[in-house]
Amino acid sequence: MSAELPPLETRISRITADFLGMPTRCGRRCCRRTGHCHGATVADTGTDPLPDCLAPLAQWDRQFFADHAALAAEGADLILRNVKPPVAGNAANAYYLQIAMLTALFALGDDPAERPRIRRWRRAVRFDPRLRPPPFSLQVLYRHFGSGTAESEAAEATAMTGTAPS
Repeated sequence: MSAELPPLETRISRITADFLGMPTRCGRRCCRRTGHCHGATVADTGTDPLPDCLAPLAQWDRQFFADHAALAAEGADLILRNVKPPVAGNAANAYYLQIAMLTALFALGDDPAERPRIRRWRRAVRFDPRLRPPPFSLQVLYRHFGSGTAESEAAEATAMTGTAPS
């Protein structure tokens, strides 16, 4: 008997969390021990599946995570429709797009029924086999992801404006 797969959005959120190193900072013991996210779930309200460990992070980090997961979801849609990804204009966009497409491929690859479609898409689309290191601007973003918390963000806003954020 095989376990039922979580929805694609949940799988994308979990892989994105893994890529950004969230399991090492997560409050869930199973995430820290295995090094993989187990917390992202699709809420009954139909909202985006975000792991619980994002709650204490600064708003900027939560938005960065959501943008990364949204780009990967768009990449999954391209793969399912057998459409080539757009050409990136610069090195930073190329790196970011390639990471998002790889996230989508890993998420779709969890479903054995989708693997033949993924293989056909991979034969048609050629990525550079070597993932180049990100440009310095992206290295800084990835290195500092999760370093700020909502409390530190609020304290910073209070120090700058003299009033607490609403």
